[in-house]
Amino acid sequence: MEIFRPDGTKLIFDEGEFVNKYKDDYFWGMENYLVSNLHRSSSYVEKEIEEILKKVKVNEPYSVRDVVRLLAWKIGKIDHKESEKESTEEIVAFRYIDGWKDVEKQMNSDEVFARLRSNKEDFPIGKIAYYLVSDMDNLKDLAKKDDPREFFETFCKRSFKGLGTVYIFTLLFFLSGGKYPIYDQFAHKAAKAIVLDKNPNDVFVGYSPSKTEIDKALSMYNEYRWLLSLIFGDESIERDQDRALWVYGHSKDKYSVI
Repeated sequence: MEIFRPDGTKLIFDEGEFVNKYKDDYFWGMENYLVSNLHRSSSYVEKEIEEILKKVKVNEPYSVRDVVRLLAWKIGKIDHKESEKESTEEIVAFRYIDGWKDVEKQMNSDEVFARLRSNKEDFPIGKIAYYLVSDMDNLKDLAKKDDPREFFETFCKRSFKGLGTVYIFTLLFFLSGGKYPIYDQFAHKAAKAIVLDKNPNDVFVGYSPSKTEIDKALSMYNEYRWLLSLIFGDESIERDQDRALWVYGHSKDKYSVI
């Protein structure tokens, strides 16, 4: 892929080589990066998350449990090692950490709360899950439009405390069937570093705006989409490409491009 930098110079980026170099380190291979064990992924959990993504593509509805799992995955509340250890071919077992441990068992009503990363803020996982399942057809239609604004605004109008910008873009990713990319600050940093030919350590992408700052949030997201289209030729990237970017975004060493 040819990428033109802001100064007009051109670089050649081998996206296949880049993905092959970094994608596998997403799975328990982050010893060379400053990432805790809790944020490393198991191939088992990733496979199950991909199955949830596929449901939209084949027009299969989400269950409340699906929504719990995909949000817990993004928020970092899944114990990947324990989930893989306790699962069999017959039993799909997700094990959670912190204030999410029994959340699946409790999801018989929308009055279920979990905890965010700080463990101090209640997260209305019940209300979010039941709303998404009950209005899924409409939300899928919004997610598949050519502009994500209406989908984003729909969630901004709901009083889901703790469901911030990044989590709304996560729902957009799943409900669009992958048409829109999932958003992550480290993947954004990696993409920007590639286009600018910089070390990811030297790139700043800012912090995610509040969901009330709709124009800022969409500007951040659209910049990321634009960077992906420069690097991979399409913003609808595959999971291996996303994993490679996430790993590279944590790297201290610059990836060499021509």
